[in-house]
Amino acid sequence: MARPINRQCLECACLVIEQAKQRPCWTDERQRCHKRRSHYLKRGDRNVVRRVGYRARQLSPQVEPVTLALPPTASVILVIYSEQPDRFRSGETPVHAIGAELWIGSELQEQMVPELCYGKRGNEVALLPPLILKAFSDRFASSHNHGKPFTRFATKVHRHICDCPIVNPFQLTLASHAIQS
Repeated sequence: MARPINRQCLECACLVIEQAKQRPCWTDERQRCHKRRSHYLKRGDRNVVRRVGYRARQLSPQVEPVTLALPPTASVILVIYSEQPDRFRSGETPVHAIGAELWIGSELQEQMVPELCYGKRGNEVALLPPLILKAFSDRFASSHNHGKPFTRFATKVHRHICDCPIVNPFQLTLASHAIQS
């Protein structure tokens, strides 16, 4: 149960601070009077906010979120490793390697070892994505995609060559120069 209102403190809260300090009941011990004045001055506003919030909660319908129990979908994601993944332009930015990942729902199931693209011409690199889809369809379509072949990639992800598990040939030459000097 709430503590009863102290009428003397309620009257003191309505006074200006200089007048309140002149009263015989005023004490500076642990700032007791300052705290009580603040409480009594803001008490009405706090109660109004509390009542409005309570009414809003009572009037708002209690809606339960709807969740669907759908089976997770399988999707193949094409991963392109390049030096400028943020500004990748097809045909202009050199591709370091191409890989793919199989995701079931929000879980990574399989990851293909990226295919190195250095030394390959543009038309040779363009032939890799359909081959990757065919390989994923042959291996995972029956177990993860209800027997249907994967016909397209869910999305393309561009990553920097530093994230590629295949070592960049230029990193080897830079590292060997650093060791020699």
